[in-house]
Amino acid sequence: MKRYIRVPSSMSYNQYVFGDWDKDKIKNIDDPFPFDPNRSQWAEHSMHSEYGSRDVKLSDQLRAIKKFNESNVPFTKRFLKKHPGSYGRVKSVASTVMKLRRAYLPLMGDVTATTIPTENRALAMKERVRVKKQYRTDPKLTDDFYAKPAGGHYYAYHETIIGPKKRLMEVQVKSKKMAALQKEMHSFYKKGDMPPRQKRYFVKEARRLYKEGY
Repeated sequence: MKRYIRVPSSMSYNQYVFGDWDKDKIKNIDDPFPFDPNRSQWAEHSMHSEYGSRDVKLSDQLRAIKKFNESNVPFTKRFLKKHPGSYGRVKSVASTVMKLRRAYLPLMGDVTATTIPTENRALAMKERVRVKKQYRTDPKLTDDFYAKPAGGHYYAYHETIIGPKKRLMEVQVKSKKMAALQKEMHSFYKKGDMPPRQKRYFVKEARRLYKEGY
C-alpha cells in the first residue's frame, strides 16, 4: 500500500513567510513569488516557456483587477505591523477572476488576507476576540471553522475587517501546527489533484491536532 507523506521540508511552514524584498520591515506581502529570491513574477511577466523572456501585457480588465487588489496593500501592511508574527498575501489575478463568478470585486473579503498564527487553539480564540475589538468587522463574512471544519479538515477562525473606503480584508487565526498542515493541503489544492488516500490522511491529521488543542 502506498504511503502518503508530508511535503518536503523545502515547502515547510517557514517557507511561506515571504521575504522583506522592499526593505520596509514588513515581510511577506511584496513578492508574489516568494520561494525564489532570484526570480520576479510581476503580473506583466510570464514565466511560461512559450513566451521566453518577453513581456506579456495584461488586458485592461486584468490590469484593473490587479490595481484594485494592490490598492488593499497599504492597509494590510499596517495590520501586519500591529501583529508581529502574522503574514499575508494578495490574491492573484487568476484566482480573482475565478472568484468573480460568485462575487463582485468590492464584495470579496479575501482580496488581501492575513494569518495570525498562535501556539494553540485557546490563544487563537483570544486573538480572534482581540481583532474583533480593535477593528470593525463584517458579521456576514465571519466563520468559525473550529466549530464546523470545512471539508472535515480545515480548522480556523475567519474574520473580515472593514478597512478604508470600505475595503475588506480577511483575517485567519489558527494555531501554527494547523496552519502548517493546511499549507501542505494547499499544495494539492492548487494542483487540483488530491488522491482520496491523501485527503483521508489530512482529515485524520487535522482532527488529531484539534483533539490535542491546536
